[in-house]
Amino acid sequence: MRASPECRDTLALAHASPPALNGPSAGMRQQGPRDANLPRASGSNLTSLRRPLIVLAIGTFAIGTDAFVIGGVLPAVARSLGVSTSSAGLLVTAFAIAYAIGGPVLAAGTARLPRRALMVSALALFVAANILAAVAPGYPMMLIARVFAALGAAAFVPAASAVASSLAPAEYRGRALGTVVAGMTVAQVIGVPFGAFVGASLGWRYTFIFVAALGAAAALAVRLWLPHVQSPAPARLGQRLAVAARPSTWPLLLQTTLAMAAGFSVLTYIYPVLSRAGGYHGAMVSVALLVFGVASVGGSTLGGRLTDRFGALPVVVVGLAALTLAMLAVSATTALSAGWPVLAALAAWGLGGWTFPPAQQHRLIALAPDEASVLLGLNSSAIYAGAAIGGLVGGLVLPAGISLVPAIAAGLAACAIICVAVQHHVAPATSPRNTTTLYRHLADHLRSGRAVQVSRGRGRASTTERPDAAR
Repeated sequence: MRASPECRDTLALAHASPPALNGPSAGMRQQGPRDANLPRASGSNLTSLRRPLIVLAIGTFAIGTDAFVIGGVLPAVARSLGVSTSSAGLLVTAFAIAYAIGGPVLAAGTARLPRRALMVSALALFVAANILAAVAPGYPMMLIARVFAALGAAAFVPAASAVASSLAPAEYRGRALGTVVAGMTVAQVIGVPFGAFVGASLGWRYTFIFVAALGAAAALAVRLWLPHVQSPAPARLGQRLAVAARPSTWPLLLQTTLAMAAGFSVLTYIYPVLSRAGGYHGAMVSVALLVFGVASVGGSTLGGRLTDRFGALPVVVVGLAALTLAMLAVSATTALSAGWPVLAALAAWGLGGWTFPPAQQHRLIALAPDEASVLLGLNSSAIYAGAAIGGLVGGLVLPAGISLVPAIAAGLAACAIICVAVQHHVAPATSPRNTTTLYRHLADHLRSGRAVQVSRGRGRASTTERPDAAR
């Protein structure tokens, strides 16, 4: 699949973003009639935009920290609440499910509300939920707190991206979105390790107080310094679901879900993995998370640049292969209690595996550049669906052996590679009625060894050889 010329710019800033939390992509540049619905700040330039964009980035920094930091304090949370580590891991699953489902619903339901009021309210809910988590007397209350924190995050992130796009002139829109999503990047490198360090030094409850303080600062900044922006014309929930159901779209979303499930099955239980593999505890876990965060940023940047040079499909395949091998390395170092080599495995995971998300975003945008915001919103839901599946699968496998968790993750990543291969050789049908024909010709392909290509012009399938250079 080769991107249209308009889409070649979409990675201009996505390179800098760990996409595990992305809403609309950092480099998204919308084209076409949808731009007419986005209000502009008159006389906008990069200097005047700097403060509101930094304000939005503070909010995404708080949310990014909250989404990942619990993995660094998971055993302490489990002990304090009197549950197993696997049960504590379901807190991540609950957060992810609430975000994956709540994101599209809230985006459609709140689309006509004033953006500033919506974001302040979302951050207020986020802060209250984290305070509730900090004082939760038991597991049920903690579970409720994580769900509400996810709903606040799911309402804020798409709104922040829409506001950044609205305020910036067309020539600066990519950079504006990149600044906002950079908050997620900084969270990976600074927020998560520091939050884990706070938990190791003062107790896990202070980690959530730290996140609540970040959210409160962001809410105050949004209220004081963000200009008023009108709501864009909303995409209805039915429209979003129709886009997701397209035969050209859902295979990519499935690939994202499998890849994120692989990563989150280990990331959710990173503390017990590091404890078994290297005897790491307390501050050393923070150091390991810092290594992973820096490598992830480097991998995301590398993935974007490689996509610009070689196309999205090769980078997606290489990224998923690197993720598979890195998970096997994490499994081996964990089983052998190898010590410092687990840091090398984490670095390989971040640097190699995180080349996948920006390339995958590029493939999604190439499907329909004028629907980029909807497609990337769906991709965000797929990311969190993967996080939910990964947390659940990791929790089920953990009692059988810690080293089995990354081994299962490697299997999930390999399944994602298989899905990419099938989609690459069998072009998606353009309408639901062609689904049966599509899979009949897939069976023919598997028997004959030839690639199947769907004739888009007449809505029928024919067997032809496809060029290897498809991107």
